[in-house]
Amino acid sequence: MPEEASAALAAALSKDAFERPSEVAIWSEALAAALETMPDGLASGWKLFDQSAPRRARPVSRPVNRAYAYRLPVGAARMPDPARIEEEPMGTRGREIVGIDVDKVIEMLNAAYASEWLAYYQYWLGAKLIKGPMKDAVAAELTLHATEELNHAVMLAGRIIQLGGTPLLDPHEWFDKSPCAYDAPKDAYVSVLLDENIAGEQCAIDTYKKLMDATKDKDMVTYNMALTILEQEVEHEEDLQSLKEDLDLLFSRGSK
Repeated sequence: MPEEASAALAAALSKDAFERPSEVAIWSEALAAALETMPDGLASGWKLFDQSAPRRARPVSRPVNRAYAYRLPVGAARMPDPARIEEEPMGTRGREIVGIDVDKVIEMLNAAYASEWLAYYQYWLGAKLIKGPMKDAVAAELTLHATEELNHAVMLAGRIIQLGGTPLLDPHEWFDKSPCAYDAPKDAYVSVLLDENIAGEQCAIDTYKKLMDATKDKDMVTYNMALTILEQEVEHEEDLQSLKEDLDLLFSRGSK
């Protein structure tokens, strides 16, 4: 690109220039003139935008006088207006449409968030330490559940932030805030781990049922998210109970 075009482009796109529209027009004219000296193939690689609104560069669908236009690389993003960001903080409208106390919803979400982290670690560690018959099959199931519990935590954190809250910052708070207990796999025997994790899933089911009851017809985003997680927790309970039944059947048949 010729030096004139480079200088004009840098000036036209500078932060200071955006705050002085009259200077943008001057630099745009210089840029347009410089672009006339560029080969057609190179010049056509730039996208034309309307200069009439320098803070919102929008595509032009009609011929535009080059004296009132500047060019940006295809796909380039304009800098957001800091004043507009301050006026519309993240989650403002999202909070307004919630029909119940938002802080209470955030508190419930953080409680579930704490439970998911503890469940993740309980599953993950149990899968590493497990011993006894059918340990490979059970370990595979625990590992899968650990991955899904971690994904639940990600979903919950996203919703907390959407509502203007902050996910629990200190892992020590997980034990205080979680409605479900953390069962350390001190006894790694397969049957014991299954019982502990079944109890954990049943607690999780109760937790999300309460969250759904609190947000139904009042906060549909949270409600739908809780329903999605609840469906997986119900599947987890069924999976673990099926494995426990298979294990019990193995013992009963082996004793005959």
